[in-house]
This record gives sequence, C-alpha cells and structure tokens, in this order.
Amino acid sequence: MSLAEDLFTERDRHLFAWHDGPVLGSVGPDGRLDVIETDRRGGHRVLCRPDLDADAVLFLGARQALARLSVRDDGRLTVTETTLDGKETHRRADLPAAAAGAWTLLDVLETACDTLVLTVEDDAGNRRFLDVAPSGRVRAHRFLDAPPGEPVHWNAELDVAVLAQDRGPWPPLLRLCAPSSGRVAASVVGRWLDGEGGTGAVLADRTDTGTEPTLSLWDLGDGSLTPLPSRGWTDDARFLRDGTGGLLAVRTEEATDRLDLVDPADGSARPIAPHLPGAGRLRIRVANRTGIGVYALSTLTGSSWHWITPGGAVASSPGRIPAHAGGATRRHHRLGPAPALVYAPARDPVAMVVSLHGGPESIERDELRWDGLYRELLDAGILVVGLNYAGSVGYGSQHRRRPWSDWRAAFRGDLDACVAEARARGLGPGDIALLGGSFGGALALLGCVLDGRLAGAVACAPLVDLRRHVNRAVAADARYRSWFEQRFGLAPDTTDPHPDFDPARLSATGDRPVFLIHGDQDEVVDGQDTARAAALARAQGRPWTLIREDGIGHVPQNPEQAARRYAHVRSALHAVLGHKIR
Repeated sequence: MSLAEDLFTERDRHLFAWHDGPVLGSVGPDGRLDVIETDRRGGHRVLCRPDLDADAVLFLGARQALARLSVRDDGRLTVTETTLDGKETHRRADLPAAAAGAWTLLDVLETACDTLVLTVEDDAGNRRFLDVAPSGRVRAHRFLDAPPGEPVHWNAELDVAVLAQDRGPWPPLLRLCAPSSGRVAASVVGRWLDGEGGTGAVLADRTDTGTEPTLSLWDLGDGSLTPLPSRGWTDDARFLRDGTGGLLAVRTEEATDRLDLVDPADGSARPIAPHLPGAGRLRIRVANRTGIGVYALSTLTGSSWHWITPGGAVASSPGRIPAHAGGATRRHHRLGPAPALVYAPARDPVAMVVSLHGGPESIERDELRWDGLYRELLDAGILVVGLNYAGSVGYGSQHRRRPWSDWRAAFRGDLDACVAEARARGLGPGDIALLGGSFGGALALLGCVLDGRLAGAVACAPLVDLRRHVNRAVAADARYRSWFEQRFGLAPDTTDPHPDFDPARLSATGDRPVFLIHGDQDEVVDGQDTARAAALARAQGRPWTLIREDGIGHVPQNPEQAARRYAHVRSALHAVLGHKIR
C-alpha cells in the first residue's frame, strides 16, 4: 500500500483498549468489525469479528464490549453485546408505543450507571429520549419544555442531562436539563468534551465576539462555569476517572500538540510524556475508566499509539507510519506577521512549497498533512512552509480577525514574508509553488494574482466563487448569514462578486501554470464553480488545468480515493516545479 493508503487506513481505525499494545478495530469488506490485539513486538491476533448489521453500534467502555442495537417495528429493542474476547450476550426491552408509525433509532449514548440513552423519532417526527437500564426497564423523557438538542451527557442518578443544540457555523448551545421534568437549569455556548460525576468539561466558546475558546469546568449541580487558565489552543480534554477530577488535555502550542495533566483545583498543568514518539498531532480516540487512548502522528516521526492510565502512566506502541529518514528538520517560527511550520530538507533547498490549510478558521499542525506528501517533497530538496495565515485559529483572536476587513492586504503581507524567507535561503519567487485545499485553494490562486512571479499553484477543491457559495450556504441554513457577513463583508443574496474571491479576479494569474483538482461528488464546494473558473481562465489564455476526480467528495472517503488524490496533487506539484526538482 502507498503512504496515503496506509495513513488513511490507520487514521480510520477504532481504539478500544490496551492489553500488551493497542486493541484496534477496523471494518472489513464483509461488513464485520475486525477487533485486533497488537503488541509492542509487532505481533497481532484477531479477538473477535462481530457483525455490524444493526441500527446503531457503540463501544461500552465500562464493560469493554461492543453493543449492537436494533429496534423492530413493534417497538422491541434488542441489544447484543460482544466483549473484546468474543463472548456474546443478548438483552431485550419493550419501548413505549410510537405516536405515529414506528420508532427510528437516531442515536445512543452510554451513561455512567450502565444505562443506554436512546434518541428515537417516529414517522411524524415526534422525538423522545429513552433511557434503558440493564434490567430492561425503559423510561421515556419528552422534554416538552426544553428546546431541541442532542444528548451528550446523561446522569439519571443526579437527574442531569446535557443537550447540545447545533447552531450551524457557530459553536453549539449546551443546555443543562433535568430529565425528570425537562427543566433547563443553565446553558453554555461551547463544545462538550466529557463528564464525570457532577462536573462537565466544556470548551466554552465566544468566537462570535472574538474570544478564544477556554477549557472550563461546568458544575452540573448549580450550573456555574469555572474557566481554567491555559496556554495555547485547547483541542480536547477527558477526565482521568481516578477520583481526583483531573483532566488530560490536548493543547496546541507552535502548531504541535502536547498532553497536559490539569489540576481542577487551580487549573495548574504539567506536561506528561512531553516527547511522545510520533507526537505532533494528538487525537484522543477513547476514554473510559480503564484509561485514555491517544493516536499520534507527525511528518518526521511517523505515527504511534499511546495509553494513559487513570494514574497518569503512559504506555506506547508504534503505528504503521515509520519515522522519516533523510535528515529533514522541522521548526516553528514567524514569517513576518504569520506563524508557520517550516520543514527543511537535509541539503540546500531547490524550491519552496507554501501549504495553505482550509477553513479559514483552522490550523496547520504537524500531522502528516496532504497524506504525507511533505516527505516526498523534502526528499526532492523542497522546503515546505505550512503557513498559518491571518485568519487561522490557535494564535489568539487578533490573528484570527486580522484579515476580516481586507483579506487581500492581510494575505499579501503573509505571502511577502514567505518570499522574503525564500530569498534568505537562496531562492527566488519563481521557485515558490502554492498548495491549498478548499479555502486554502482560493488563497493559492489569490497568491498567484498578487505576485505573478511565483512558479504557480495547485488548488484542491478550491472555493473560487464566494458569492455563490454564501448564497447556497444561507439558502440551506440562515445561520450562516451573519457568519459570512462578519468575516467577509459579503451580504447574502447579493449579485455583487466578492472583491477578492471571485472567478474573474482569481483567474488573473498571468502565465504561470495553475492546476485545479476537484471531485465530482464534492458536498462542500460546488465543482461547477471550479469548472467555470477554469473555462474563464483558459479563454483568457491562462495555462490552467482542471483535473476531475470521479466519485470523490470534498475529502477522500476510502484508501483508494486517498491514493488517487495524493497522486493528482503530487503530479500537479511536479508539473509546477518540475524545472527545479532533481
């Protein structure tokens, strides 16, 4: 398999537990889940292969078992549990009658007291929350007085439920409710992370006012919220479940993640295993009373799995992606106003690729971006700059809001800083290629408009017509109206093009080659906009090439698609920089 296929396969695996190494699950071609126990010596064995033919499947951390739930038309619920060693048990429960037709199971949530909370809906759209005890007892909660939302935490013993209401582009609204009555006790804007006892861990968010999200403790008894002091960007957190209330937090500083143990008493934090092999991007994959499992990946050090016990001890095991050989280095520093991850080849660079993430409110981390393509570029002697341009998150509200009034001016400053960095390394503007995806693809085109001396651009699923994109988004969800107005100053329903992100403007890239790569199943950015922009540029004599990808959406959905997109991006970059790659 290629690196792109290997990486996609591993990222898609489930992490359930830790024995002598990680216990991983992946869905086989026959629809069964292969649960595999691995060890630190590279050996593995299949523990079980449960069938996934059910209305819902979840892993029960408390019992270390996979639960498959099916609801019949007559309201009979069947729960089949398969432990990690393959033992299977069945239990049943009779659900209350649906008001119209039959119940459809929408979601299921495991609670601390071993009950399962089901979200069900009948044929008329009537929704209920049902908590099902191991004994088969079922309690229904109508929540007639509560606004809509999906349950993310439930504690029947404390009569506490947290419902998360989706708000489109804005952070969710979390409502603290009493299941017995449906009374709403308090609410918080932010992302729910975890709950233990009577406390919730919340990433409290006020991005609508420009404030960065803050890791906070939410008292589920009185509704009070206590922010915890922190450095960097908090990405995720889970309770250790050792009785101390301590949190394991993933925090990003200088575009690299670290693990912190946070004391809830004063918010103080200490790093654990600060030099995890493979650390760069850390993703929490499972958290329960047996421990917290983390997947780590990095451009230079590859991938690895880690397990943190409730007491804070760490066990590690290598992943499928080995460390990169060849002497390349990575450094985080600022290029003028913009922070960047700079990957340098072992020898003097022959060219530079400036990589532009999507979003725009995202962040370039050291996480094998572009399916590990940076490695091949480094081997070819190419300097790679992962630019966290103005508008990126993780560097404070001022950096994120800086381009809102003038994207062109803000990005020009960031691009000029990249050109200056290239000169300092003996390269000229003609040695620089821009590589971007989604909104980053639009910036790659804008960069070639701003500086016609560049080598060219590769734009994957680029957002080339912001006006049409905004109108479509607002037609689907009116909540996007104010979000786009705030960031781009473009009122929906207008026929006026955006001054920066419009096909007529972005196609003015001069005589430098531009490659557009777009899947015909893109559900985020309309590929027809990209096709129109390419036709407009070619009509003007611009050397634009459109690569259409059959069956691929905004991002690849399987290893084969990942390999195809990797090959397209790689070949396009080589066409742009072919005169420099040796």
